[in-house]
Amino acid sequence: MMEFKTLMDGMKRLFVAVELPEELRNRVNSLAKELPRESVKAVEKDKIHLTLKFLGDVPEDKIGDIEERLGRVKFKNFSCTVSGVGVFPSPDYIRVVWAGIKCDEMPELAAGVENALEGIGKKESRPFSSHVTIARVKRKTDAKDFLEKHKDEVFGGFDVSEFVLMQSELGREGPTYTILKKFPLEK
Repeated sequence: MMEFKTLMDGMKRLFVAVELPEELRNRVNSLAKELPRESVKAVEKDKIHLTLKFLGDVPEDKIGDIEERLGRVKFKNFSCTVSGVGVFPSPDYIRVVWAGIKCDEMPELAAGVENALEGIGKKESRPFSSHVTIARVKRKTDAKDFLEKHKDEVFGGFDVSEFVLMQSELGREGPTYTILKKFPLEK
C-alpha cells in the first residue's frame, strides 16, 4: 500500500468545468429531493457543475502546461438554459440523474478544451453531453414519474463568461473541489 501512496504523491485529480450560478444550483439540487432518498445520493448544491473535460490524476508538474494550454482557448461569452431531465445510461438501469443544458456553444467550448489538452488526460470516447448531475443512484430505482414530470421543464438560464480548472480531492464525505484557475471568455 505504501508503494501506491508514493506513486500517487505529486498527482492531482483534475477536471475542467463551467460553474452554474447559485440560484440554478439551488433549483437543480431541489429536484433530487423528489427522488427516493434510500436509492439515490443527491449531488451537494455547491458541487453542481458542468464538466467540460475530466483529466483524472495528473502529475503536479503538468499543471502549468495545462493552464497555459487552457489559456489559449478563445471563445465568446454565451447564454444557456437549464431544461429537462434525463438519466444515464438508460431508464431501465439508472446510474446518474441529470438536468440538461441547452445551448449550441457548450459542445463547441468542450471541443475547444479537448483540442487544447490533446495528449493530456483520457480522450473521451462518448460524445459530449451538456448536462449537470443531480444525483447518483445507489440501488435500482424507478424514476419514470420524475422524468415525465420534468422532461420539458425550464429551470432557468445563465450566462457563461468563464470556465475553470478544478481539483477534486476524494474524501470520506465525498469530493472537495478547489478552483485552481479561472479562464475568462471574451466579451
